[in-house]
Amino acid sequence: MDAIKNLKTPSETTPPLIPYLALTMSELVSVSESASNYIEGDLVNFTKMRRYTRIIHSLLQHQKDPYDFNFDPEISKVLLTTELPGDENALYEYVDELRDCPLSPSSSSSSSSEQ
Repeated sequence: MDAIKNLKTPSETTPPLIPYLALTMSELVSVSESASNYIEGDLVNFTKMRRYTRIIHSLLQHQKDPYDFNFDPEISKVLLTTELPGDENALYEYVDELRDCPLSPSSSSSSSSEQ
């Protein structure tokens, strides 16, 4: 639970990022439950609507900024040529096998020297 308290809402961060949507949804629910959509009978509660707008605008702002990824031909090749198993159980087994594989030739030599 403490880890969730450390997360920031999209309005408290700088882009680019992928916001934790549970916090955004929590903010929207909070606004929804905090006041009526109408005040004094049939007048629209614009204060509430502005709060909605700020939350959604913040979310959209974070989608506008591009990520600065460098193209890596090796990674691209792996992503484009790797065939994944179609069966869900086989996919779990495949992932387990990948966890046991060293990430690079240098990491396998360092791990063998440590043993």
